[in-house]
Amino acid sequence: MKTPTIAELTVEDPAEAFEDLRDKNDLQMLLSNEQFLEEGFGPSALADMRTRKSGRGESAAPESEVQPSPCLGPPVNKPWMEKWRRDLKIASVSTTLCRAGLSTDRKQRQFHRLIEMLILSRLDPANGKSLRSYRLQVKERLYRFNFVST
Repeated sequence: MKTPTIAELTVEDPAEAFEDLRDKNDLQMLLSNEQFLEEGFGPSALADMRTRKSGRGESAAPESEVQPSPCLGPPVNKPWMEKWRRDLKIASVSTTLCRAGLSTDRKQRQFHRLIEMLILSRLDPANGKSLRSYRLQVKERLYRFNFVST
């Protein structure tokens, strides 16, 4: 991450098990990045993320107390997400992949899935507006992957 001359390591046609392994490791990396978590969820949520064991909505503040996150919403702040995707060197645009005919949306799918996992870990199931925004965000990614990128 600290070496500016290294941008990414591409694995051609990874298997599902490899994608799962990559997602788990990248998710751990995001959860250990305090600056990312603080910007995404806010300083009070950072302390909660450290103490939380599992599950959606556990120890979440009531809907009236929840302050909307400017970054990890839902919906996610797309310019902020793109900045972090580039900074963390996750699924960046590759000339090899562009020549292969894959679109940018398809290559960025990995980071979008990671962001969705993080949002889901903090999502309050009682907050209908947030649930709807989250579902629409996931549907947008799936639509782009299945219809726009093909």
